Amino acid sequence: MRKLFGIGALCVGLVTSGYALGHDEDTNRLEELKSTILDIAIENGLNRDNLPEVRMILDPLVKELATFRNARPAVEEIDLLEGSWKEVWADDIEPERPGFVTDRDGVYQVVTDQGYFYNIGQQDGPQGLSATGYLRGQYSDAGINLATEFTRVGLLFGSIDTVENLKDQILAIESGEISLIEVPGNSQFPNGPIGATGLLRNLYIDQNLRIATGSNDADGIQDLYVLTRVVGPVRFQTQTEM
Repeated sequence: MRKLFGIGALCVGLVTSGYALGHDEDTNRLEELKSTILDIAIENGLNRDNLPEVRMILDPLVKELATFRNARPAVEEIDLLEGSWKEVWADDIEPERPGFVTDRDGVYQVVTDQGYFYNIGQQDGPQGLSATGYLRGQYSDAGINLATEFTRVGLLFGSIDTVENLKDQILAIESGEISLIEVPGNSQFPNGPIGATGLLRNLYIDQNLRIATGSNDADGIQDLYVLTRVVGPVRFQTQTEM
């Protein structure tokens, strides 16, 4: 009996060790994928000349990373999605106003748990003029996707300012405490973003890293986004008091 017990314990031990080893290998591979994707995104984040080449490198890595995530309805991930995110790399081509260039190191997204979000982008203009654009959108349940629609666009101009908390700033915009300057001209789709609809899907998300695809009416192209959660203040070339 002791001998049988010993063999049984040995077998259980081997199975348990194999599980632990496999689990450790999965964890290591997960962290390796996250680190590799983020390194590639950071290295190429400001370069707009190699978007197709970087996308070809990222796609298989992101596809493998997505296998570590249990797919569930997007609305069930709002607890993770809610908050402020910095865009590290994306291959979307956004229209820019004449004379202005988007600072790719100053692109953010704030997602609330109230069904709306803001895309925020710093833009550098002529003669040292800078502005930050705010594009508001709303989202709703669409299964594994979120259905989106842009509802408002505005600007802030001014001197250098540090935003201590992006979400607090967005709440102040929503309440009217901070007034955005409406973008001149026709901002309605298809001449502008307001009214454009689309789909957003998180391929991977955790407390610090988010990788998503998104498309909208403007071009129908499935763009890829690599974002990291914002911790601490953000410095903009704007001021909140106009």
